[in-house]
Amino acid sequence: MFRGRLRKELHPSVIKHITEPYLYAARKELVHHLYIHKAHVIMLKEQKLLTADEAGLILRGLSALEKEDIYAGNLDVGTDLYMNLESQLIKKVGEVGGKMHIGRSRNDIYATSSRMEVRNQILTTADHLLQLIQAILTVSKAHFQTLMPGYTHWQHAQPVTLAHYLTGITQALGRDLNRLMVAYERTNRCPLGAAALATTGFPINRERVAGLLGFDGIVENSYDAVASRDFLAESTSTLAILMTTLSRLAEDFIIWNTFEFSFLNMPEEFSATSSIMPQKKNPIVLEHIKGRAGHVIAAVTSVLAVLKGTSFSHNREAGGEAASMVHNAFGLVQGSLEMLTHLFPQLIFNRERMLERVAQGFSTVTELADLLVREKGVSFRQAHQIIGRVVNELLDRAKGVGELSSAMIDQASREVLGYDLHLTEEDIRKALDPYFNVAIREVVGGPGPQSMETLISHQEEELKQRRNWLSQRRGSLDKAKEACQKAQLQIISATPKD
Repeated sequence: MFRGRLRKELHPSVIKHITEPYLYAARKELVHHLYIHKAHVIMLKEQKLLTADEAGLILRGLSALEKEDIYAGNLDVGTDLYMNLESQLIKKVGEVGGKMHIGRSRNDIYATSSRMEVRNQILTTADHLLQLIQAILTVSKAHFQTLMPGYTHWQHAQPVTLAHYLTGITQALGRDLNRLMVAYERTNRCPLGAAALATTGFPINRERVAGLLGFDGIVENSYDAVASRDFLAESTSTLAILMTTLSRLAEDFIIWNTFEFSFLNMPEEFSATSSIMPQKKNPIVLEHIKGRAGHVIAAVTSVLAVLKGTSFSHNREAGGEAASMVHNAFGLVQGSLEMLTHLFPQLIFNRERMLERVAQGFSTVTELADLLVREKGVSFRQAHQIIGRVVNELLDRAKGVGELSSAMIDQASREVLGYDLHLTEEDIRKALDPYFNVAIREVVGGPGPQSMETLISHQEEELKQRRNWLSQRRGSLDKAKEACQKAQLQIISATPKD
């Protein structure tokens, strides 16, 4: 009955490599299929395309299937999930079960179930991401005064605080969260009613089904509804950008965890040892997160590579192959977020070592150049040349920034400007103080304590808004499911059991 005009059965190799694997991979969407069928039957009854008795009988059959594990039975591995479900429904309720397919095609059914699965995964990922951002912000609050070198090109740049670094990460993750939210809004549109591609001659109500299924609206053009899988590309691209952020964080922490840096001590619960070297404590979680970022990026490439050569219509490439790596990508991202959320509260940062490295380097001399501009009226480019010459002299003599003196600045200024600047030693020491360097930078977004308090307050307010968004979206889906169940029960209760 599943082969239609085709008179020969599928070749065993096709069953082995295509239909059987896809049938079992579709198990995660079984719950969506049953939900879709119930909503569609409710609409068919309301549109008088099914009688009340027919709709009640079909809905009873679907409810019975919902309580069973259809995969524990004898599945026809030569076809797909929908046809297996319809076959089992017909066995329960008779040929009336075949009327469930009025006004539909598998094309729009699978396009719909795919969107339902992706929207759920987006919400789950957003929830994990919210928890991670909050965990990092909580750690940040304890480190307003934890000085560390800021780096560019892995060279000492300027003094910052650990809070400044971490809130930079949370701000980037906040944008990743915003991208997930936008991806959800575009994903949560219902293709059902498009049928194969040209809708149907039956007077169906597409908006009613969309509402029962918790969608915010429909994919209006029926051709677009079954042809497009850009929501897969968009959501997976968003995951790849998110994992890139996490990978860059992991790279920094791996380096900070080295003996040479010793900024960070990884908890044992997130580390592994060596089979031969007893001293080893390897940051394996961070390494896996970096590696998994590659798999998620590969998922984006996979989706786009499949879609780019397909006709703009329904086909097995777009409808089947395009999604094959997407669900794995969601799992990798959610696992990474969960591990990091548990890791952050247990991280031990070496404040003394960070401060020591700030004091040993030359990260404070930018403030000294700024002092020349503020107090002596020289241009910044001239100040840059003067301080650059002083740094070279100190390095040539194997001296540190603590040896920098007013006399050295005067010598350099004579070479650049032709006259002395006469800075006091007190002014120099103040300008070179890393705490002063941070405290003076209270510009919006800077590392100063007040700026950090304001930034964290803003980010926590954004988190509150994002939690409300997540709660509202989940609430909308729950209300739609309740409405569908209520309509189903009303139809069933109004019709005889036999």
